[in-house]
Amino acid sequence: IIAELGRGSFGAVFSVIRQSDQHVFALKCESVHMKRAMLPYEASALIALNMLKSPHFVEMIDRGTVENRFLFVVMKCVGRNLWDIRMGLDDKRYTLTTLLRIAEQTLAALRDLHRCAFRGTTRYASLAAHEGKEQSRKDDLESWWYMITEMINHDIPWKQLRDRDEVAKLVYTSIPDYDFVFNYIRSCAIGNKCNLNAPPDWDPNAKEYRGPVYKLGEPYI
Repeated sequence: IIAELGRGSFGAVFSVIRQSDQHVFALKCESVHMKRAMLPYEASALIALNMLKSPHFVEMIDRGTVENRFLFVVMKCVGRNLWDIRMGLDDKRYTLTTLLRIAEQTLAALRDLHRCAFRGTTRYASLAAHEGKEQSRKDDLESWWYMITEMINHDIPWKQLRDRDEVAKLVYTSIPDYDFVFNYIRSCAIGNKCNLNAPPDWDPNAKEYRGPVYKLGEPYI
């Protein structure tokens, strides 16, 4: 173990080194005594997503259990999260161009997650989550909208939201029209004259955007 990278209510993440070749990885662990273990579900999701070869999810290297102590998952290391990057900016705000690119790529990540039949919620809980109902794809899309809204406004203006209608119409088994949402994002970019080929705020020295690109018409499995 090199250092602790983070800690939360469900466990901790450490920077670790593989002694055989000195490669550095991230190790996420969770106590075996947790009443509601989350790491096995996360590992299953990563296995499925790695098979899908989605560029939006970290590659899992290994997983296992230290008897009577903790469960663990070993993953490739990644960079800072979007929140930390944003807090490091001078005005703590993303430019609209970067924000729309984030919206596009997080939407693609959500689509890939749903292609593997996984769904869940974050701190941006949907209306159904607040009502104690089981979550579905449409609830994740609603949570995604809250996340993007917070990035724009630095807050979640619950009472002022108006553009949730399409999501609200979906039922538990509905498969969201991701391409429709993507086209809306692109319309926002065109309407605001944003160049989505421009480098993002966290890579200002690049000549152009070098990340993955949303592909319309991806087959839904």
